[in-house]
Amino acid sequence: MYNEKQFISDYNSLLVGYNLSPDQETAVKTISGPVLVSAGPGSGKTETLVARTLRLIIVDKVPPQSIVLTTFTRKAARQMLDRLSQRLIVLKSKYPKIPEIQRAELQGIRLGTVHSIAEELLSEVRSANFVGKTVIDEMQLQMLMLNTGNGQNVYCGNAHPLKIFNKTYFGKPLFGEGWVRRLSLLFNHLTEDRIDYKKLLKADPSGGQALLDAYAWYKTIMHDSRRLDFALLLDLLLYEIEQGNMDSFLKQIHYVMVDEYQDTNPIQEEIFFHLARNSNLCVVGDDDQSLYRFRGASVECMVSFPSECLTRFKTGHTGINLIENYRSHPSIVDFYEKYMNSQSSINAASYRLRSGGIPALVPKGAALSSAPAVLLAQGANEIEADNALIDIIVGLKHIVDDWSQVAILSPGVNEDRVRGVGYLANQLEKKRISVYNPRGKDMSDTVEVKALYGLISLVIDTTDEWKIDLAGDYNKETRKWMGECRSEASNLVSTYPDVAKYLAAAHATISAAPKDTSFSIMNIVFHILNLTPFTDWATDIASSWRLAQASNWIEGYSLTPSPKTTNPALQNIFVDGGAVSDYHINRFYVLASQAISEGRTVEHEEEDEIVLRGYLSIMTFHQAKGLEFDIVIVRGLYSTNSPHARLAAVMHGFFAPLRIRPLPGGPGRDTLRDFDAFRSYFVAFSRAKHALILHDPDVWKGLPNERGYHGEDQANTRSIVRADPNMEVYR
Repeated sequence: MYNEKQFISDYNSLLVGYNLSPDQETAVKTISGPVLVSAGPGSGKTETLVARTLRLIIVDKVPPQSIVLTTFTRKAARQMLDRLSQRLIVLKSKYPKIPEIQRAELQGIRLGTVHSIAEELLSEVRSANFVGKTVIDEMQLQMLMLNTGNGQNVYCGNAHPLKIFNKTYFGKPLFGEGWVRRLSLLFNHLTEDRIDYKKLLKADPSGGQALLDAYAWYKTIMHDSRRLDFALLLDLLLYEIEQGNMDSFLKQIHYVMVDEYQDTNPIQEEIFFHLARNSNLCVVGDDDQSLYRFRGASVECMVSFPSECLTRFKTGHTGINLIENYRSHPSIVDFYEKYMNSQSSINAASYRLRSGGIPALVPKGAALSSAPAVLLAQGANEIEADNALIDIIVGLKHIVDDWSQVAILSPGVNEDRVRGVGYLANQLEKKRISVYNPRGKDMSDTVEVKALYGLISLVIDTTDEWKIDLAGDYNKETRKWMGECRSEASNLVSTYPDVAKYLAAAHATISAAPKDTSFSIMNIVFHILNLTPFTDWATDIASSWRLAQASNWIEGYSLTPSPKTTNPALQNIFVDGGAVSDYHINRFYVLASQAISEGRTVEHEEEDEIVLRGYLSIMTFHQAKGLEFDIVIVRGLYSTNSPHARLAAVMHGFFAPLRIRPLPGGPGRDTLRDFDAFRSYFVAFSRAKHALILHDPDVWKGLPNERGYHGEDQANTRSIVRADPNMEVYR
């Protein structure tokens, strides 16, 4: 009979130049009970999950439909399924006489994000609460809230208990955030953190009640409009599970595997433990690479996994450490390992699985040359250090085969920010090094997006209704932005004959149309996108990406339901008296435009990051997660303790003790913020394969740059680099 030893031998025969490590083999062999796999960067966790899954199907004859395998992103799910398929195809081709391999199939395996699997399961059990509902994204959600809110929630005044509650504990909404987004964030915490309402009311009776009242309104609006956000989708799945409506299905689930467990939140944790009611739960991740607290992730779920298994399963877990790093040059591994170990607070208590770096990462990557693997690009200030970076990058022309092998990673990539990456990007372009940074500007500030919204405004609003609809002080940002959009569009009308011709024809058609004639808002968008210069922008990678996003937002706006019906209310604009009706003009400004101009756009909202051949990529740390580059340049060392930076830690400190399964508030908001910052830099450093180049100015923003990469001490960082023969200071 075909056994696990034979399978591992056969599987290893597929791998070119390496075999599964002993720890990977242990993970493949350990299929009973809870398993925690702590997988360091470049340690082959995907290969481990693929091998473990195929072992279950081939050796143990587990039906694929009895396996649930979740990933953090849709892209990761596609890659996982591709790897599974490729490995199985090659096994079948290589071992045609092994019946267990030949009979193995993947059809039916439940593989995807937790949200896609939730949709699949709810559809499968035909949940009455799910049938006919639509899951909407953040931008559509904001428009729905703006269209249905009232004076007790979306439009409440500063003296309202809800606004006072928010300001007291979390501060006013930050620039680029907006009240609607802040309110949505609070609702998500109530759902995803699984807050105990009694504890909330005890903590703040008045403010807590105001928040719960607003949340009840929100859930009613979502229910009545047959909408779900991603948090409510999981809340519905958990409800169906706890009500026993999925018992017959859960009996079919024998194995649950979760990738990127460090970015799980409490409601996801609850779902995973319910799905794996037989205790065959295997979670894989690296708490050092937890990035998404600002989205509600709680790395504490991974750190507390051992104790949670004892509580829920009444049994201990098997702990496995994947510590062999096959990606990075040994000196790079040494650098970022010392970096994480230097943060005394995160290593002093139970905040990290590999506390103190034990067990240590084992570098297995190759040193391909004698060139230094870690460089500090220094200068008297940030601009001089940028110039040092530019000299180094230009020197790479004859070393790299293609610029896509190089990436600049930074906490923020907005090129308009003072002392941001803009200078670096512009100087590289001047030196004929093509740069790909589609998020280099806030979407609402780009000429393409302004031109699109401005032309729509010129088509539907011929009497400056925008000045009336956006007259209130609370609309001043949108009013200013719409003025800029219309000005940008007017310039196009003066410059491009086809734009002027289209606008005149649109006005003539609308003025001649009978009352209640309707026109599709998306048809207007499509007409505009076929004009110059939009057709020219479509040939530019970054511009076409921005226009695609803006078009998606307008389509989302068109599907926004009215407060009185579940049907999309804004797909068409209607004519009244030879002009577009005041109502539809108002909705375009108050919903579609305000959601963009004041809500801004999230830097990390797209998971499918594209690395383009011929282009040097500029990315945030979050965008780079899961990627690797031959050469990584990290810019933006100085991570300030700004309100933006510490908001996620502040919210964690408030909500964590109020959970149904409470956690301590943490080590303090500033320390917790530092934990998150350290982890984000660890992610950035560990993307590098052969060279890691660090921006290291003496002075940052006019102040001494005391915050170094190691132990928040610049001198310590520099001493480590100078002491290592594979590291170098460039000045």
